[in-house]
Amino acid sequence: MPEPPEPEVGPARVVTTAVRDQPSLRTRRRQPARKQRAFTEAPDEPADDSPRPGALPLNEEEFLDLAAHELRAPLTILKGQAQLLQRRLRREAQENAHADREDELGALDKMLYQIERLNHQVNIILEATHLSQGRLEIMPMRHNLAYLLRRTVALCEMGAPTHTILSTLPAADSADFMGMYDRQLIETVLCEVLFNALKYGGDTLEVSLTRTDGDKCPMALVEVADYGIGVPARERSRIFQARVRGSNVKNAGNGLGLYVAREILRHHHGRIGVRLRKPRGAQGSVFWLTLPLIADGDDVR
Repeated sequence: MPEPPEPEVGPARVVTTAVRDQPSLRTRRRQPARKQRAFTEAPDEPADDSPRPGALPLNEEEFLDLAAHELRAPLTILKGQAQLLQRRLRREAQENAHADREDELGALDKMLYQIERLNHQVNIILEATHLSQGRLEIMPMRHNLAYLLRRTVALCEMGAPTHTILSTLPAADSADFMGMYDRQLIETVLCEVLFNALKYGGDTLEVSLTRTDGDKCPMALVEVADYGIGVPARERSRIFQARVRGSNVKNAGNGLGLYVAREILRHHHGRIGVRLRKPRGAQGSVFWLTLPLIADGDDVR
């Protein structure tokens, strides 16, 4: 009869040695004082900064990049499943007049809003690492800014029903607000401004979109006015820098959102800023941003 193969000795030897070197439970119970004395009287050992065997040499940027990518896939699936359930409930409510699905649909609206907020934070972290590494990718295509802004406002209205959003926006299919944008990046900017206003701007927001004349091409002007705590005057020039948080804000975020928004707009030849509400002394702030529009008859910026 052939002999059975010998087991691998590497892992078994490591485990056996660890068990042999460890004192038994009975020994620990009999000598509590000596163990405690030996621990307290031991000299401090110098910290060992060398990497542990098998440890990954990740810096902060690599870790954030990896974590953001790993979070994106489950968030996308979760969002898709919630949207499918939402459409199913709406179809059921339309087909059956006696089916009351308002509570379930309201709960799904809030769920989708929170999923989008979490997805937005993942996008902010991801784009912040790309900016620090000098590899922000922009894929501009022809998009309607009025449609993108209306979509973001509708998301906020569904997810934050206790807030009042007063919007002055053109039609979603308005031809006056076409531009060459990376849709995902511009939606990240719009979400950042609106989510901040909902979080810190009080119960009422005012959102507007207008068209102005620029030096080289028409420009779109988005303004989000709130009645919140405002931004201190000494911090308005710094609030768009990386890792800068308002001194008058409790539970502030990671300090990256407005910085990422500024850099995305800069790569789109746009700008962002903040000012006090008018009249002078009124509480709250007005965050504004500009983006170039396609001139009549032009196909490129």
